[in-house]
Amino acid sequence: MARAATVPFLAGPQAWGRFRSQPGPRSSVLGPRLPPHRHPQLGRRPAPHVVVVASSTAAAASPPPSSNGGSGQQKGAEPPQPPPPPPPSVPELQITAYHYAMFFALLGGGLLFLALLLYFTGDIEFQRAVGKVVKRLLKTGALRQLAGILGAMVFVRYGLEPLIKNIRVLMKAQGSWEKSSEFYILRELYKPLEFLFLVAAFTTLAENFLPQLMSLPKSIVQTVVRSTLSLTFVIAAARVVFNIKGRIIRESAWQLELKGDVTRQRRLEAVDKLMSVLTLVVAAVFGVQALGLDVNSGEGRVGDEVLFRPSSGQIVEGIVVDVGWYRTTIRSFEREIYMIPNSVFTRSVVLNITRKNREWRFYEFIGLRLEDLPKASAVVSDVRKILRQVRRGRGGSGRRRGRAPGQGH
Repeated sequence: MARAATVPFLAGPQAWGRFRSQPGPRSSVLGPRLPPHRHPQLGRRPAPHVVVVASSTAAAASPPPSSNGGSGQQKGAEPPQPPPPPPPSVPELQITAYHYAMFFALLGGGLLFLALLLYFTGDIEFQRAVGKVVKRLLKTGALRQLAGILGAMVFVRYGLEPLIKNIRVLMKAQGSWEKSSEFYILRELYKPLEFLFLVAAFTTLAENFLPQLMSLPKSIVQTVVRSTLSLTFVIAAARVVFNIKGRIIRESAWQLELKGDVTRQRRLEAVDKLMSVLTLVVAAVFGVQALGLDVNSGEGRVGDEVLFRPSSGQIVEGIVVDVGWYRTTIRSFEREIYMIPNSVFTRSVVLNITRKNREWRFYEFIGLRLEDLPKASAVVSDVRKILRQVRRGRGGSGRRRGRAPGQGH
């Protein structure tokens, strides 16, 4: 049995005519259902290098083509049909900050349109009421805060990236924008910032409308709003740090894996774990402090005398009895017990009298009769002598050597 010999043939633009004029079937070479005197690319320019493999035994056994344009051409085997494509999957609905912004914009526009419609179709009393409500809304700070938050969201989404691109152009930075570090940092900043802005918008509405709707004390609502905003900021910052750290670690690990440096790759994994633990600890500390739990307790210790004025306006002065996770207990000089949340200390200026130096100032009011006025000068001179003795005594043991005279009391 004769062994089939394969002959490689490179058909370029010039050799195509010679190959086409050779006798013999070309169906096995050019594919099935191809006319003998027609270019396979149907008008397109042939490739510069096309590898054509012909079998000598197949050319000898096949009959010559007929003159009617390929009626006697041998048909090759049909290629296998590709499997049908899978049905297109329905993408999942992902709610982003853009959808929230559109929802609130449509809601506000609908309410405004309804108010205007009722204003122009109602009676005069209703028009006055609507006018007063609109004027109050324009005067309140909530509307300005919401406008500022929405403006910041629009700037972060549509204005921050062009701004940084222009800065890179002015600084003549090398490389493309998609491969720059600024591009990756912005990608990690978008979602946390939008989440922070949404929480800020909701807390602004709650701070301005919940006290009137639910008859809640405004101080409690403000405390909850500030704690929520602080905790949201801590969570968003921790997420940004985690994302940027993970991207840097992955890029560095990929470069080390290409170089085959296993030792440095293990060190990089250890650094990754250490940075993750450190980020979690710092985020937990700031999160606990945002909730009003004083973790550093720098205002006072047990036994210290403190003086401060909370937002309520009442002056609190006394001795610190207990410092807990949630509140601090202070006993006043009138034997009254104050239980103050630790979050109050972070918003107030606290005077720790115990941590002062040895210099003290006393205010004492002495009532004198008219016949005792000549004795007042003698009392003042005696007090000055005591103060001079005290200043001299600081150079020695530091004790106050003077003693108040008995007369004049």
